[in-house]
Amino acid sequence: MKKRNIKYIIYFFIVVFFLVLFAFTYSKCIKYYRITNLVDNEYASVNYNVYLKENDDFNETYYTKSTIEKENKKLISNLIDHLNIKYNYKIKLNSNVSGYYTYYIKAILSSEQKGANFWIKEYALTKEKTIVLDNMSEYSITDEVDVNYQDYYKILLDFKSKYNIDTDELAKFALVINSHYSNNKLDIDFDNDNNIELIIPLNDTATSIEVNESVNTKDNELMKSYYKEYEIYGIMCLCSFMISIIFIILIINLYIRGKKVADYSSMLKGLLDKYDDIIVDAKGVPEFKKYNVIQIKSFDELLDVYNNVQEPINHYQEENKAIFTIINKKVIYVYELIDKSKISVKW
Repeated sequence: MKKRNIKYIIYFFIVVFFLVLFAFTYSKCIKYYRITNLVDNEYASVNYNVYLKENDDFNETYYTKSTIEKENKKLISNLIDHLNIKYNYKIKLNSNVSGYYTYYIKAILSSEQKGANFWIKEYALTKEKTIVLDNMSEYSITDEVDVNYQDYYKILLDFKSKYNIDTDELAKFALVINSHYSNNKLDIDFDNDNNIELIIPLNDTATSIEVNESVNTKDNELMKSYYKEYEIYGIMCLCSFMISIIFIILIINLYIRGKKVADYSSMLKGLLDKYDDIIVDAKGVPEFKKYNVIQIKSFDELLDVYNNVQEPINHYQEENKAIFTIINKKVIYVYELIDKSKISVKW
């Protein structure tokens, strides 16, 4: 088997291998792209009103969230009676899913010092609810709770005085959402957990309120792992595609070179067969410097010279060309048939 044919076979199987790899990694890349972009939009909010005890110093009976945030208002702890907290959560997906989600509201009390927890206790404020998802692309949750501030304020102050420690007391009231859903097309089972919180430092005199409305579906650890998979398969997809293109170019180049060889061989054989009676196979190319060299552009022109001078046509074969000459006294007429495949770029 010719060396050129062996190259054809090797290059062909390399192209097939990398095209199969490209198809596989491309499908994986598309899959993980869709997974990492599964969440189209996600929104959470906490709204609240703080109700005051009856007193002679303040005309207001309650403060809204907008008032507290706008005026950057601090609240006197002993005057707070209760809070009404409303939670809203909505998520929209780019593909339908099936599964379920659960949610409930809980209170988290903690006693901390320089970021270290001395004590944490949780209280369920509502019963856990389970909602089934059946081929849905979006869902929302709305829930609310009334919190007796003084009850939790007393619990934490009692803990602090009981052990006589200098700590910071904190109360969090959180909507806890646990979702589990799957998508057969994407072949995934996905867990999505979010806590939406209202946070109140329980100090001796005055306090402020913060809310944590951040939702992290796109940034959770599972999504991060899927994004890494997407990056890996994306790189493999690009590399396999580029390698496939390179070897396809090599095959095309090999074919072009083969065609040039065939054209050269066919032309040379045709000349030698047709003009066998006037062409002489010679050994060793003559020393051109001894002659006045006239370069001929075509074999037909060389035939015209032959007809004029009636001298034989000498044929010299080199690696990448055939040289035909006619010597007439001090003049040498030269025609070169070039094998272009030998001077093209080698791969």
